[in-house]
Amino acid sequence: MRHAILGLMVLVLAMMVPGRASAMDLKEANGLLEEAHLLFERGESQRAMENYVRVAAEGFPTPQVWTNAGTAAYRAGDVGRAVLYYSRALRQDPSYDRAIQSLRFVQPESNAADSGTEFLRSTVGLISPGIWALISQVGFLMVCFAIARALSRWKSPEARSHWLIVAAWCIVFVAATVGMTFWTHSYRTGGNDAVVLTKGAIARSEPRAESTAQLELPAGTIVSLTEAPARGFVRVKLADGQSGFLSTRDLESI
Repeated sequence: MRHAILGLMVLVLAMMVPGRASAMDLKEANGLLEEAHLLFERGESQRAMENYVRVAAEGFPTPQVWTNAGTAAYRAGDVGRAVLYYSRALRQDPSYDRAIQSLRFVQPESNAADSGTEFLRSTVGLISPGIWALISQVGFLMVCFAIARALSRWKSPEARSHWLIVAAWCIVFVAATVGMTFWTHSYRTGGNDAVVLTKGAIARSEPRAESTAQLELPAGTIVSLTEAPARGFVRVKLADGQSGFLSTRDLESI
């Protein structure tokens, strides 16, 4: 494949990261990747996908490996897993263009969301949780400074009201950045998002197989889990706001 060499280089760099725990050594991972590339070129897409997934699951979840797994899944006719693996690639690197374009091409229309949600995911999500945490710490120092100034000039009504307003805005700023820290961490790690793997999965009105069918979802639909699973069902929400109960057997978490 075109990105075979790049994928191997990424694995080498991944092994250089201190403290990285790996269930598979570099030699074995490279061997499986080379085999996966050959299988893909021979048209054995299912077996190639299994190799890519194994490499990613056992210590090397790079965007390149997950994207290769997604492409192999799509060639094997498994749209659900293609969307799942492209989504996992974007959890690792939200700006990885090959995964972005591939996901845009294969995902069903049921993943369409409003422009505001798309902006939040594509733009704000590019900033790492660590950066948001740093911004929130700076904001916290600003709050402390504003409160200290307000207290030091407490006898002056004008100064007191001015710095209290500044402190209030700083507190709002800190709350917003802390919220974004948790949101981006949830986004990068998958959070409560999952992908429908079963073709024609039925979303029902209640967590029971005999309840009313509300929606038929194509494989590859991305949903958010809004409640803990119970009795084999879980409540989900689609990108357009619709919700229902799906069987946990139809889903896999991103």
